Amino acid sequence: MVVRLVGFLDDPARIRFHGEVDRRRLRIGKRHRSKRDLFYQAVARAVKNTVDAVENSVRREKDFFVRNTRRLEALQEYYPKFSEILTQLRAEAANPEWAGQNLRDVYYELSKPFIKEMREALDLGLIRPVDPDLLVFCVIGMCDTLLLRLSLDEKYDLGQVIAFMFDVMLNGLRPARPESA
Repeated sequence: MVVRLVGFLDDPARIRFHGEVDRRRLRIGKRHRSKRDLFYQAVARAVKNTVDAVENSVRREKDFFVRNTRRLEALQEYYPKFSEILTQLRAEAANPEWAGQNLRDVYYELSKPFIKEMREALDLGLIRPVDPDLLVFCVIGMCDTLLLRLSLDEKYDLGQVIAFMFDVMLNGLRPARPESA
Protein backbone atom coordinates (compact mmCIF):
# COMPACT_ATOMS: atom_id res chain seq x y z
CA MET A 1 0.00 0.00 0.00
CA VAL A 2 1.37 3.41 -0.93
CA VAL A 3 0.42 6.64 0.77
CA ARG A 4 -0.54 9.58 -1.41
CA LEU A 5 0.55 12.63 0.49
CA VAL A 6 1.22 15.20 -2.21
CA GLY A 7 -1.52 17.81 -2.17
CA PHE A 8 -2.69 16.78 1.29
CA LEU A 9 0.20 18.04 3.37
CA ASP A 10 -1.54 20.86 5.17
CA ASP A 11 -4.43 18.83 6.58
CA PRO A 12 -3.52 15.42 8.03
CA ALA A 13 -7.19 14.44 8.10
CA ARG A 14 -7.17 14.53 4.28
CA ILE A 15 -4.40 11.94 3.82
CA ARG A 16 -5.68 9.12 1.64
CA PHE A 17 -4.32 5.63 1.06
CA HIS A 18 -4.19 4.22 -2.46
CA GLY A 19 -2.88 1.11 -4.13
CA GLU A 20 -0.81 3.19 -6.53
CA VAL A 21 0.59 6.68 -6.68
CA ASP A 22 -0.29 8.96 -9.56
CA ARG A 23 3.25 9.55 -10.83
CA ARG A 24 2.25 12.87 -12.42
CA ARG A 25 1.70 14.26 -8.91
CA LEU A 26 5.19 13.34 -7.72
CA ARG A 27 7.55 16.11 -8.66
CA ILE A 28 11.22 15.72 -8.01
CA GLY A 29 13.20 18.91 -8.40
CA LYS A 30 15.36 21.43 -6.59
CA ARG A 31 13.62 20.88 -3.28
CA HIS A 32 13.55 17.05 -3.36
CA ARG A 33 16.47 15.07 -4.72
CA SER A 34 14.49 11.84 -4.88
CA LYS A 35 11.09 10.30 -4.25
CA ARG A 36 12.45 9.13 -0.92
CA ASP A 37 13.22 12.75 0.07
CA LEU A 38 9.78 13.85 -1.12
CA PHE A 39 8.20 11.07 0.96
CA TYR A 40 10.15 12.09 4.06
CA GLN A 41 9.26 15.78 3.66
CA ALA A 42 5.59 14.87 3.26
CA VAL A 43 5.65 12.61 6.32
CA ALA A 44 7.51 15.19 8.42
CA ARG A 45 5.04 17.91 7.50
CA ALA A 46 2.01 15.70 8.10
CA VAL A 47 3.38 14.59 11.50
CA LYS A 48 4.06 18.20 12.51
CA ASN A 49 0.55 19.28 11.45
CA THR A 50 -1.01 16.38 13.35
CA VAL A 51 1.00 17.06 16.50
CA ASP A 52 0.02 20.73 16.30
CA ALA A 53 -3.67 19.84 15.85
CA VAL A 54 -3.61 17.43 18.81
CA GLU A 55 -1.75 19.91 21.02
CA ASN A 56 -4.23 22.68 20.15
CA SER A 57 -7.07 20.38 21.23
CA VAL A 58 -5.56 19.93 24.73
CA ARG A 59 -3.85 23.29 25.23
CA ARG A 60 -6.34 24.75 27.75
CA GLU A 61 -6.68 21.65 29.93
CA LYS A 62 -4.81 22.06 33.23
CA ASP A 63 -5.18 18.55 34.72
CA PHE A 64 -2.35 16.21 33.67
CA PHE A 65 -4.51 13.07 33.46
CA VAL A 66 -7.43 14.72 31.68
CA ARG A 67 -5.06 16.41 29.23
CA ASN A 68 -3.32 13.15 28.38
CA THR A 69 -6.59 11.24 28.14
CA ARG A 70 -7.80 13.83 25.61
CA ARG A 71 -4.45 13.63 23.80
CA LEU A 72 -4.87 9.86 23.44
CA GLU A 73 -8.46 10.31 22.26
CA ALA A 74 -7.25 12.76 19.61
CA LEU A 75 -4.39 10.47 18.57
CA GLN A 76 -6.86 7.62 18.08
CA GLU A 77 -8.48 9.65 15.29
CA TYR A 78 -5.15 9.89 13.44
CA TYR A 79 -3.83 6.43 14.27
CA PRO A 80 -5.17 4.55 11.23
CA LYS A 81 -3.42 7.01 8.92
CA PHE A 82 -0.16 7.42 10.78
CA SER A 83 0.46 3.81 11.69
CA GLU A 84 0.86 3.02 7.98
CA ILE A 85 3.03 6.07 7.34
CA LEU A 86 5.34 5.33 10.29
CA THR A 87 5.57 1.69 9.24
CA GLN A 88 6.71 2.79 5.78
CA LEU A 89 9.21 5.22 7.29
CA ARG A 90 10.58 2.53 9.64
CA ALA A 91 10.91 0.21 6.63
CA GLU A 92 13.11 2.84 5.02
CA ALA A 93 15.42 2.58 8.04
CA ALA A 94 17.12 -0.28 6.17
CA ASN A 95 18.98 2.54 4.39
CA PRO A 96 20.73 4.00 7.45
CA GLU A 97 22.41 6.98 5.81
CA TRP A 98 19.11 8.27 4.49
CA ALA A 99 16.67 7.10 7.13
CA GLY A 100 18.72 7.54 10.28
CA GLN A 101 18.39 11.30 10.74
CA ASN A 102 15.00 11.49 9.03
CA LEU A 103 13.47 8.82 11.26
CA ARG A 104 14.94 10.53 14.33
CA ASP A 105 13.50 13.87 13.24
CA VAL A 106 9.99 12.46 12.76
CA TYR A 107 10.01 10.67 16.11
CA TYR A 108 11.42 13.76 17.81
CA GLU A 109 8.56 15.84 16.42
CA LEU A 110 6.07 13.19 17.53
CA SER A 111 7.61 12.90 21.00
CA LYS A 112 8.18 16.60 21.88
CA PRO A 113 4.80 17.12 23.61
CA PHE A 114 5.11 13.82 25.50
CA ILE A 115 8.62 14.66 26.73
CA LYS A 116 7.29 17.96 28.10
CA GLU A 117 4.40 16.10 29.78
CA MET A 118 6.65 13.49 31.35
CA ARG A 119 9.02 16.16 32.70
CA GLU A 120 6.01 17.93 34.22
CA ALA A 121 4.81 14.65 35.76
CA LEU A 122 8.29 14.14 37.23
CA ASP A 123 8.35 17.70 38.61
CA LEU A 124 4.89 17.29 40.16
CA GLY A 125 5.84 13.96 41.71
CA LEU A 126 3.14 12.11 39.75
CA ILE A 127 5.67 9.52 38.59
CA ARG A 128 8.93 8.28 40.07
CA PRO A 129 12.19 9.59 38.61
CA VAL A 130 12.95 7.87 35.30
CA ASP A 131 14.58 8.99 32.07
CA PRO A 132 11.83 11.06 30.36
CA ASP A 133 13.15 10.39 26.85
CA LEU A 134 13.08 6.61 27.30
CA LEU A 135 9.70 6.85 29.00
CA VAL A 136 8.30 8.78 26.05
CA PHE A 137 9.40 6.12 23.56
CA CYS A 138 7.89 3.49 25.84
CA VAL A 139 4.61 5.45 25.90
CA ILE A 140 4.65 5.96 22.12
CA GLY A 141 5.22 2.23 21.63
CA MET A 142 2.46 1.41 24.11
CA CYS A 143 0.08 3.84 22.36
CA ASP A 144 0.91 2.36 18.97
CA THR A 145 0.38 -1.22 20.15
CA LEU A 146 -2.76 -0.53 22.18
CA LEU A 147 -4.36 1.51 19.39
CA LEU A 148 -3.59 -1.36 17.02
CA ARG A 149 -5.26 -3.73 19.51
CA LEU A 150 -8.26 -1.42 19.68
CA SER A 151 -8.64 -1.54 15.90
CA LEU A 152 -8.65 -5.36 15.68
CA ASP A 153 -12.14 -5.91 17.07
CA GLU A 154 -14.66 -4.43 19.49
CA LYS A 155 -13.55 -6.28 22.63
CA TYR A 156 -12.21 -3.03 24.16
CA ASP A 157 -13.22 0.59 23.90
CA LEU A 158 -10.90 3.57 24.08
CA GLY A 159 -11.74 4.24 27.73
CA GLN A 160 -10.64 0.72 28.72
CA VAL A 161 -7.41 1.08 26.74
CA ILE A 162 -6.59 4.45 28.31
CA ALA A 163 -7.37 3.17 31.82
CA PHE A 164 -5.15 0.13 31.22
CA MET A 165 -2.32 2.26 29.90
CA PHE A 166 -2.39 4.66 32.84
CA ASP A 167 -2.64 1.73 35.28
CA VAL A 168 0.42 -0.01 33.82
CA MET A 169 2.35 3.25 33.61
CA LEU A 170 1.57 4.37 37.15
CA ASN A 171 1.38 1.02 38.98
CA GLY A 172 3.61 -1.24 36.92
CA LEU A 173 3.03 -4.96 36.81
CA ARG A 174 3.81 -5.80 40.42
CA PRO A 175 1.02 -7.54 42.30
CA ALA A 176 -1.08 -5.21 44.40
CA ARG A 177 0.07 -5.01 47.98
CA PRO A 178 -2.41 -6.43 50.43
CA GLU A 179 -4.19 -3.80 52.48
CA SER A 180 -2.91 -3.80 56.06
CA ALA A 181 -5.57 -4.53 58.60
